Amino acid sequence: MALEEEEEESDEVTYDELVLIVEKYSSMIASLKKKVKSLVNENDELKSINLAKEKNSNEIEVDLLENEVAYLEKENRYLKEEIEDLKKTFSKFSNSSEKLENLLGIQRCVFDNVTTRIPLCTVHAYIVPYCTILGRTESY
Repeated sequence: MALEEEEEESDEVTYDELVLIVEKYSSMIASLKKKVKSLVNENDELKSINLAKEKNSNEIEVDLLENEVAYLEKENRYLKEEIEDLKKTFSKFSNSSEKLENLLGIQRCVFDNVTTRIPLCTVHAYIVPYCTILGRTESY
């Protein structure tokens, strides 16, 4: 029991000591409140800076996308023009090919039996109706 009484006596705090402890903790609380306020202000500033950066980055991204779209539209127009040019060229080639086939189809080949035996081609209908040069036999 004597031990318990000594512990109670050592746990007892005087009024002056209690006042000092309260003042100490009050000053710590006050400094922590100031620190919290400064951190809240800093956090708000960082949020506003971050929003500004995000807005700027969004604007930059939009500008980049607009430039890319403009470039792709220009390239698309160029490719469409090139396709049209190629279609015209192919149509000329196709028409020329058909015309050549028509010309070859109406030609008639005969051999000159009198002199050199060189094949002669003509478009007249009264000459022999087959062509040995082209390897075709067609009636006209």
